[in-house]
Amino acid sequence: MDKVEMIQNRVPKLVTDTLEPVEYPANPELEWCPPGHGDIYPALVGSGWLDKLLAAGGKYAFVSNSDNLGAQLDTRFLRWFAESGAPFVMEVTRRTEADKKGGGVLLITEGVFGMTGALGILDQIVALKEKHSFRIMIDDAHGFGVMGPHGRGTSEHFNVMDGVDIYIGAYAKSMAIIGGFIASDKDIIDYLKYNMRSQIYAKSLPMPIVEGCLKRLEIIDSAEGDELRAKLWEVTRTLQKGFRDLGFDIGPAEACVTPVLVKAGVNSAANIAVALREEYHIFCSVVIYPVIPPGMVIFRVIPTAAHSMADVERTLAAFKDMKERLDRGEFDKEMPNMALLK
Repeated sequence: MDKVEMIQNRVPKLVTDTLEPVEYPANPELEWCPPGHGDIYPALVGSGWLDKLLAAGGKYAFVSNSDNLGAQLDTRFLRWFAESGAPFVMEVTRRTEADKKGGGVLLITEGVFGMTGALGILDQIVALKEKHSFRIMIDDAHGFGVMGPHGRGTSEHFNVMDGVDIYIGAYAKSMAIIGGFIASDKDIIDYLKYNMRSQIYAKSLPMPIVEGCLKRLEIIDSAEGDELRAKLWEVTRTLQKGFRDLGFDIGPAEACVTPVLVKAGVNSAANIAVALREEYHIFCSVVIYPVIPPGMVIFRVIPTAAHSMADVERTLAAFKDMKERLDRGEFDKEMPNMALLK
């Protein structure tokens, strides 16, 4: 028995009223239907396999999707098919509840984008729920604790907390401790508990960590937290304005994450990072290709409420000096061996 594998043709979607092909210039892939079982006939003809099979004496064809790995031909079914004289037969079974294809749309985005400091347009996304049926899940690692009047995240900042279905927060940012959480309706949380492989055998955080998290949460939701956030935003706005005044490109940064874009290669980036740390006592993470386009480097500066205005002035002065040294070519040397640095 010969086996033939082929890729089925694509059939364009049609406008119901005119039967003309639809047009989606923004995403041409949406103009095509997914391949279906009925497309087997033009696929056989167009590929030339129909002629080959007929020439080889083929009379019957058993068709199965490639993903149906366990599909086998029942000879009793084949015998009945041959005796019936029918041109086409499909073997089907009654559908059960488990066979029904339902589901829905889950839109996933970030509250604060960790590389750029830009905010997700949560207010506009939530507004779309009035016209379309979907759920929203946001990763708000950089928003929890700092965004919103009470530090409840970017969804509070946009006043759309009730419009977010699944909220993911991290303790490692505003709380400066390990761990994170998912907040949602009880049914969703129960489903995740028993269906996420990473959670089935997972344990809770150590009790000292839990107590530390509870204390931090208490601070976030208190008057002390309000004061810390006010100071944080004062430091952040002053730092970001200072970078822009010095001619640095920090993109659309709106949150505390402040990306300083610099045109430099990988070697120069490594040398700059070492100089900032060893000479200026400023530590910041470095982002290079392939996270961003080649030839660009992002120095990710993240201020905190513990920083002072003196720290801001020292940071701006260091970056100004660093830029002048970069223009002079001082950092165009071999990348340092980081393992040998003390």
